[in-house]
Amino acid sequence: MIDLAERTGVKIQISHLLFAGRKTWPSCDRALELIDQAKSRGIDIAFDIFPYHCANVTINGLMPEKFLKNPGKNFKSPLSRLLLSVQWNIGWKFLGMNMRDIQLMQGRHPELERYEGLFIPEIARRMNCSSGEAYIRIAEMSRGNAACLFYLNNGEESNDEVLMKVMKHPLCTFETDALITTGGKQNPATFGAFPAVIQRYHKDKEIFPLEEAIAKMTGKSAERIGIKDRGFLKAGCWADITLFDYNLIRDNTTVLNTSAKPSGIKYVFVNGCEVVREGTVIPGKKCGQILKCS
Repeated sequence: MIDLAERTGVKIQISHLLFAGRKTWPSCDRALELIDQAKSRGIDIAFDIFPYHCANVTINGLMPEKFLKNPGKNFKSPLSRLLLSVQWNIGWKFLGMNMRDIQLMQGRHPELERYEGLFIPEIARRMNCSSGEAYIRIAEMSRGNAACLFYLNNGEESNDEVLMKVMKHPLCTFETDALITTGGKQNPATFGAFPAVIQRYHKDKEIFPLEEAIAKMTGKSAERIGIKDRGFLKAGCWADITLFDYNLIRDNTTVLNTSAKPSGIKYVFVNGCEVVREGTVIPGKKCGQILKCS
């Protein structure tokens, strides 16, 4: 991508800068070095990240392209299912992860709802089959639409070094990579991403000052994607404002409760319209707009 950008002059936004699996974590330093070198040569390059070690993926996202070219046939073929399991086992070893690191969030099928929030091995135990077979059944029943989280991205809870290197880099901005859904379990970033940036990485780990954390969530992000009237508290900008209690703000999500509401968010205004008051969402408010970059 960097070579292509250098030849064409196109802007690069790496979304998101992820190192998935334990065996990829050592490549972080080299990746950041290549990005810095590209920037020094005048390439317009930057990246974004969310403050978690888990990431969204549809269940088909971890299946080989060849299998997905004819899923109807391959799901029904015992040989194709066996080959898929073999491919997974090889791939997991190269990455340094496995089925234990995949959590079902939305089954998107009535018979899969009971498994939402569980990791694949536990689902396999309840289905009385192997983890690979459980994964295939979920993919087949949901027609590839089931949503999962896969863990061990940019480290893990007990090893934050890779994620912190990425987050504090001057070319990094923050985002959520989340969609609010009416059913199933939420990605923890849906409600917790920005509180986590402030509470965990500014207050607790002190990897950047508050002003930098806020800028990377607001103005710098808006500037990067070309939205000129957002991200700043100044005349001429739309009033997208969050008021929070610095002493109370906290991400309350856990692996077992990924949908937990954060603490410390007092008021939220979208386009000048109050949508959260004293920490409670005001029902029926639809104040959002479709935004276009300029």
